Amino acid sequence: MLYLHVLRGANVSALSAGPKAREDDTTVDRIPASRAPSTPYPRIARPRGASDIRPARRIRVCELTPSFSGGGAEERIARVLASMDREEFDLAWIGFGDVQHGLIERAGLGIEWMPVERHPSRGVEPHLIFRIAMALQRFHPDVLHVHNWSTSLYGIAAARLVGVPLVIYGDGGRDTPEGPSRRRRALMRALAPHVDRYTAVCGFLGSELSEQWRVPPDRVHVIPNGVDLARIDSAPDKREARLALGLPQDALVVGTIAGRFRAVKRLPNLIEAFARVAAGRPNVHLMLVGDPLEHGEELREQARACGLGDRFHLPGHVAGVHSILKAFDITVNCSVFEGSSNAVLEAMAAGMPVVATAVGGTPEVIEHGKSGMLVPPDDIDRLGRAIGALIDDRALRERCGANARLRIEEKHTHAQMLDKYVALYRQALLAPARKPWRRLGDLGSSVFRLAAEEMEP
Repeated sequence: MLYLHVLRGANVSALSAGPKAREDDTTVDRIPASRAPSTPYPRIARPRGASDIRPARRIRVCELTPSFSGGGAEERIARVLASMDREEFDLAWIGFGDVQHGLIERAGLGIEWMPVERHPSRGVEPHLIFRIAMALQRFHPDVLHVHNWSTSLYGIAAARLVGVPLVIYGDGGRDTPEGPSRRRRALMRALAPHVDRYTAVCGFLGSELSEQWRVPPDRVHVIPNGVDLARIDSAPDKREARLALGLPQDALVVGTIAGRFRAVKRLPNLIEAFARVAAGRPNVHLMLVGDPLEHGEELREQARACGLGDRFHLPGHVAGVHSILKAFDITVNCSVFEGSSNAVLEAMAAGMPVVATAVGGTPEVIEHGKSGMLVPPDDIDRLGRAIGALIDDRALRERCGANARLRIEEKHTHAQMLDKYVALYRQALLAPARKPWRRLGDLGSSVFRLAAEEMEP
């Protein structure tokens, strides 16, 4: 079933439209007007330049994300939409699954929310193309920005069915560390003629995207993730954050923040590396923040076996992680792949030294020995030595932390990210009108054969 949620002012209406539903089959859920967004991202004043020339009419922009669960792509889009000028843009957001109220609040008012029900275990679901197309027909966007691989076929085909002028595919990272299969690459190249522009969150992914989709580099826009520095600076200080988490005030806290504890994060490596370091340093603690899913008890058992005792902390998911960011002294990211980690960027913005694996786009952000420490993936010994070096050398921690903050100020602010997205979306008014496909078969039967093989459960 497709649900259309419209957030205007402080009212939410839901339009339920299944395959046989009528236009007037509606239900309404109202949010009290007194309930303002609790933690919206701010409107950002961008530097004036060529991209600030305003179009004659409002541009209609629609985002399509894999979910509304508050993952990396979703949080990035929430930040961007919250800061976009409602006098210049009409905004909509389509995603698979239920909408989290926190994400609605962070993205701000004046957005049409369109959740689409999906069953991942069923593999490819062609009927979702028509449901997304139905939503696009209602909103009539100038731009559809499709984020990450799991939305690609559905969003690109739906956009072409209704004649969206500008279709953008955005890559925020890999589904698996080893990258796409040969079959998926073939599907990418079959979809490429139906995509106008591409975005990537780092240069590594941009180059990879150009090669995999076989598109010219000048059609790929690298837009690095940005951090809201004011939000970080106004977050609770170390004492307050540690009180909220029950951490000792005099401890040296090492740890990581992850949305979900997936295997790619290699958290067992961090526990083992930390245990080696902690053996001769009784005042260091390890904290892993995020949704442990089914791995929580395994991680606790590993920590117990390593003798960490009450120096291991697993507080679970924390809403608004910026509020506890300053509880750490050192943050670690030991993933075997990252595109551009928001957790790394936010830690650097807080002036914190980071130990990270030299994978994906991370070396574009961290300069080894200057703004953090880089180690090879799955090298527990090197990981432990890097953590130990920062624990034992306060001057090194402070120097890396200060340089990390400067790096974010120079290359990764929210305002810089916003300006690039706005400039890209303004290109929609220069895009030629597209004639909608007469039938879905215009995409090509080979695409559906490849999709069925690639996405089978």
